[in-house]
Amino acid sequence: MKASLSRYYEFVSRQPCLACGSPNVELHHIKGARSLKTRLRLKPRDGIAEYAVVPLCSECHRTSDKSVHALDQEAFGIQRLGGSASVLEWALSFALEYLADNR
Repeated sequence: MKASLSRYYEFVSRQPCLACGSPNVELHHIKGARSLKTRLRLKPRDGIAEYAVVPLCSECHRTSDKSVHALDQEAFGIQRLGGSASVLEWALSFALEYLADNR
């Protein structure tokens, strides 16, 4: 893993769970991110898509029946994040915050 990606993952891992606020998080890799230029779907964990991650506790990520893996990302965003922003929009906000702090 590239050092810059590792530092970014560390930054996101220090954020609380998006859904419940727990400080004990793991990273959820966003599925379905698309290139702004071509609108083609990016492969998860490949190139720029590697940065499309959000912090979720294990329950909100994968073990609960209301986890992002039990629901789809869109339903999770509506039901667990109040519909204010999609999971992908949250990932973008973390990336922008990280870039602003690490110039």
